[in-house]
Amino acid sequence: MQNTHRLCAMTVAPEHVEMTLDTRTQAAEEAVLDWLEGQANVTRLWIEILVARNGRLDMIQKLTRHAQFLDNAILVK
Repeated sequence: MQNTHRLCAMTVAPEHVEMTLDTRTQAAEEAVLDWLEGQANVTRLWIEILVARNGRLDMIQKLTRHAQFLDNAILVK
């Protein structure tokens, strides 16, 4: 029974076999860009929280630079 489960888990769906390297690369790049955008959003949320709670200016500045870095990374395609 365990061997059957392993075989099923390792079976590749036909649509994945037909994907070209370019298509897989494009899909991976889109996933990374989505992840970067999510990280930028979370960073901006922390900035808002720190500003609202009178957080340390140096930390807010570091997070602001980091958000800008992430935004720039998203723009590079």
